[in-house]
Formats: sequence, C-alpha cells, structure tokens
Amino acid sequence: MIDNQPFHGQAERDAHALAIGKIAMAWNEYHSILGELYSDLFTHGRNWQLALAAWHSIPSDKTQRDMLRKVAELKFKTSSRELKEINWLLEKTNEVVSVQRNIGLHTLLWSFVADDGKHLILPIVSNDRTAKALANTKVLHEYIHYEKQIRKMLSFAVGLQFALSPRRKGKKQWPERPALSKRSSP
Repeated sequence: MIDNQPFHGQAERDAHALAIGKIAMAWNEYHSILGELYSDLFTHGRNWQLALAAWHSIPSDKTQRDMLRKVAELKFKTSSRELKEINWLLEKTNEVVSVQRNIGLHTLLWSFVADDGKHLILPIVSNDRTAKALANTKVLHEYIHYEKQIRKMLSFAVGLQFALSPRRKGKKQWPERPALSKRSSP
C-alpha cells in the first residue's frame, strides 16, 4: 500500500472506527456529568472540586455510579422525586447504556473480503460474549444507535443536574425521561 492510497475496505473500517470513537466520547461526556451531579449532591456547592477528585479517584464507572446512588439515598427521602429520578437514571445506565457502550467498545470485529469481493465487517461471535449481542445486526447501525442512546441520557442528566442545582431558584423543572431501546430499528 502506498501511504496516500486507500486499501480495500478502508472506508468501511474508518466508518466503524469513527462510530466506536463517538461511543467513547459520548460515554466520557455522560459520565463526566454524572461526576458533576455527584459533586453537586455531595457538597451542595462547597468543596465541589474535592468531591470531584474523590469521584475521579475511583477507576470503575460502575463503582462511581454506586457512589452517586448512595449520596442521593442519604440526601433525599425515599419517596422523593429527586431520588426516583436519580435511581431511574442509574438503572437505565446500568441496564441499557453501559451495556451498549461495552458492546460498542469491546466487541471483536472481523474485517474481510467475501467471495463476491465485497468488504465486510462482522463481530467474531465464537468466543466473544459482547459480539453475540451484535450477531445478525448491521454493526454500524447498532453503533450509531448506541451513541444516540448515550447522548439521550447525557441530555437527561444535564436536565436533572439543573433541576437539582442548589443555585437554581424557583420551581423545579424536571427533564423528560428519554425513551431507550436495546436495539436500533431495522
């Protein structure tokens, strides 16, 4: 291959790489907002950077989300709208979007040329538990769907952060819960 000339299948590989990168970026932005929400609840505006440093000292995203839940449980009454919304956010993150993020980032893909000369990228399903979720799908469409799901949750989290802000005055405006799906539409 000459440095400036594309190789067979490069466009498909580049499209998949871009989609995977978008999933990673969306997830990082989303989880950053969860960290800010944690800091807001933990400190109520005081020592915010200290709380955020504690959040970032934890290497596991799941453990960080567990910290957010615990702070919310201590801060809000069990029957409160605040706790219900935070719990919904965390449940949907754990059940749907973190699963999709893991599938998108960790699935082994096989790039090959089929007998008809068409370049294909498929999940390697034999030994990869994440790849099984992508079996019989259009992988790129699923990746695009995963990013959209994460971005929906990011928007909801920002709205929730605004509603819970100690600096906000007046009646709380709750964000609308986004509709999520495990698979993209065919």
